[in-house]
Amino acid sequence: MLMDCTQKLRELFGRSLPLFSALGDPIRQQLIMLMMDGTQRSVAELAAETELARPTISHHLKILKTAHIITSRKVGTKIYYYPQMGAYFGPIKELVDTVGKLEKMKGIKH
Repeated sequence: MLMDCTQKLRELFGRSLPLFSALGDPIRQQLIMLMMDGTQRSVAELAAETELARPTISHHLKILKTAHIITSRKVGTKIYYYPQMGAYFGPIKELVDTVGKLEKMKGIKH
């Protein structure tokens, strides 16, 4: 049972790694927070709300999009970005639950 939990943890950490890596950067955290109000934003709009240059924002949006944390929608010549973090909630919740089970099995108390 302990071996199963350890193997499950490895798998869950692997599936969650893109999220952890992408959100580990303060600039990307800032961009996500700006988009969490439900308003889709273009690079120009994000640049107007921050002190970041457009190429910097584009770089960070690419990382967030590759990690499937945000998605985009093209309207005419503009691209609008917005969060789609729901896909990662399941593996992260399962990761936390598995750590809890492992702690219980090992008798770890807080």
